[in-house]
Amino acid sequence: MSLCRSIRSQRRFSCSFALIASLLAHPALAGAPAVGAPTLTETFLAVRVNGEMKPVTLLLQEPDGRVMARTSDLVRWRFALPQGNPVIHEGESFLSLDAISGVRWSIDPATQTLAIDTVAGNFLPTMMSLDDRRAAQPPPPIGGFFNYDLSAQSANHRTTSGGLFEAVAFSPWGSLATSAVVRSGMDGEINRTTRTDFTRLSTTWTLDRPGDAATWRVGDTISSAGSWGRPVRIGGLQYATNFSTQPGFITFPMPGLAGEAALPSTVDIYVNDSLRMRRDVLAGPFSIPQLPALTGMGEARVVVRDLLGRQQTLVTPFYASAQLLRPGLRDFSYEVGAIRSNYGSASADYGRLVAVATERRGLSDTLTGELHGEVTRDRQAVGVGAAWLWPAAGVFTASVATGRSREGVGGLASVGFQRQARRLSFGASVTATSDNYTALGLPADPRTPKKLAQTYVSYATPNGGAFALNYIQQDFRERPGAQLVSASWNISIGRVGQLALALQRDVRGHQTRVALTFSRALGEATSMSAGASTNTRSNNRDAYAQVQRNLPAGSGVGYRLMTRGSGDGARSEGSVLMQSDYGTYEVGASTFGGNAAYRAGVAGGFAMIGTDAFASRTVSESFSVVKVPGFADVRVYAANQLIGRTNSSGAAMVPRLLAYQANTIGIEQADLPLDATVDALTLDVVPAYRSGVLTEFPVRRSRGGLVTVLLDDGGPLPAGAIARVSGTEQEFPAGLHGEIYLTNLLKENTMELSWRQQRCTIEAVFPETSDPLPHLGTFVCHRVRR
Repeated sequence: MSLCRSIRSQRRFSCSFALIASLLAHPALAGAPAVGAPTLTETFLAVRVNGEMKPVTLLLQEPDGRVMARTSDLVRWRFALPQGNPVIHEGESFLSLDAISGVRWSIDPATQTLAIDTVAGNFLPTMMSLDDRRAAQPPPPIGGFFNYDLSAQSANHRTTSGGLFEAVAFSPWGSLATSAVVRSGMDGEINRTTRTDFTRLSTTWTLDRPGDAATWRVGDTISSAGSWGRPVRIGGLQYATNFSTQPGFITFPMPGLAGEAALPSTVDIYVNDSLRMRRDVLAGPFSIPQLPALTGMGEARVVVRDLLGRQQTLVTPFYASAQLLRPGLRDFSYEVGAIRSNYGSASADYGRLVAVATERRGLSDTLTGELHGEVTRDRQAVGVGAAWLWPAAGVFTASVATGRSREGVGGLASVGFQRQARRLSFGASVTATSDNYTALGLPADPRTPKKLAQTYVSYATPNGGAFALNYIQQDFRERPGAQLVSASWNISIGRVGQLALALQRDVRGHQTRVALTFSRALGEATSMSAGASTNTRSNNRDAYAQVQRNLPAGSGVGYRLMTRGSGDGARSEGSVLMQSDYGTYEVGASTFGGNAAYRAGVAGGFAMIGTDAFASRTVSESFSVVKVPGFADVRVYAANQLIGRTNSSGAAMVPRLLAYQANTIGIEQADLPLDATVDALTLDVVPAYRSGVLTEFPVRRSRGGLVTVLLDDGGPLPAGAIARVSGTEQEFPAGLHGEIYLTNLLKENTMELSWRQQRCTIEAVFPETSDPLPHLGTFVCHRVRR
């Protein structure tokens, strides 16, 4: 067997190009006959595909010089293999390069290189998906939180107070939330009696299923309405789509793009001249099934730059609308329960039983259908709706419904159109009902609107301003209707500020209101505004001026000062707000007509995960307990905003996180001691809705120290000697003067030292100290052995 064949049979390991070239040049090894095809010659060549170098590869050459490559190599080079019968050589499949349309090849004998040039269409396509469906997150731990918002007001010898409370318990099996409001009032002039009212607001158990993008709710919830119904509060059971559990998932159709790259390239995607995505693609065709999410009419531009700096640009106009669903995608909601009335004033006013169902489905890229029905004992309604996209114009909508009650059967019809573009947007809709039409949430009397018509147009000016015009007309059967026209104009005055002019005309009431407002930013968190308005019918005039400073994301102070009107109708008010790690506090005062009023409030919460409990600011959606074990007073950031510092046990509370989204939480490295070993300074946290998550940073004390080791003759341990702490595998080299820096030490440590086939053992104690680099002592190597 030839040496070349021996190398080929062991070609899974690499060999040098010079050796291969010398072997190929040897006359005795110039080729070997292929089994079953004695006219084929084996050869090893370096390969370059469209200028990109590939490893040295085994090839076959026919007597006329044509080259055959292994199909496995062609697949590795991402060639789309044509139909045909390959040649089997020693159990492997080979295919002629000439069998691939659009391929040009040549061999350079001097460098022993096969150069292959081909069109981009011969490569396998690259698919770039922009969907960001997150992998299933671990279920939340067991814990809970409690929010409170307390306030008190005093005016005209009357004191009132109240509080809004919310308690939430969460676990891997969902979350249970309940809320209530307490009101208390006292009349200081008449009988000085105090009355306290307690009202339960809602109680709901929620179980999110992010993998299905759906949610179960048991208790107080709000029914679906579809495109023509009205939502109502019910107490019962609901199962509905919840796309917010998959924030990166695009529900509506977006146009796709396709292109080709002859070489590995970088693809930049611009939507309305804004860079939205950058990806690296391999040589060959590539496709982007959906552009980054953006609604309305726009233009997408794809810029492809290859390794040689060549550039090509693809431009595609598009129109996308959130009123549509992707083909085959469902958006559903099913509810059954009892209708709740007097929410906020009665704790449990439940009445008629009701069942509601809504189904929306994407039928194509341009058409979405809807079916909605609702049933109670004395009312039933059912209807269909559709949204249709005409890319050159906009989105058309239509709904038809029928409702039945004891008064008879009625109907509803609605049509609409909307066009949303970067500069000019406009739309209109009309909804009309017959005499006996009824549906959930509508009163069963003549107050049901007979017709509702509205239209709007808006224009964004090139200098950052905007103009809008709206018209609304509502007609009733047995009482006068309303007809309103409003217009607004906003303009940016360079660095001076923003100027806004608003006009509202009640056509049937014969009155017009005009308002002019100016606003200006005075800093990152401070702003001022001033305005004036007049009403032509009542001849009322009003003016105000205001300065305010918003609270920071972490601890800090804010304020608000305002004055309005003049003379006897003048009103002034001011308030100061303060925020700490434990809550938000407000005190304020106001004067009106010679009378003074005062108010004070405090809001905050308590949260617990496992055995960790914290007083904190209000938990708005989700939260995280951040741990930096053993490190106190370390600054903690959320979305690059300072939130707080770790307590004496190294824990901190981050109260306001977005559910099912990656919230970046970081810690300040400068607050860690020098002997801290840090594996990560930022972590992405993805909490469930209304729940908490424990975030522990991989930070630990290195427990490092310096030892000096001498030999029996008083000389230092040779540099390069190795120290190994008993029970570990980590090795520590000795430096000059016999010094060794050791880490991850215990209180008592046994270390074995080895050098030049000699070894000895020493004992060292690590003291409890705040010194980041303690010197553990000088040790002498006794009983050196070989």
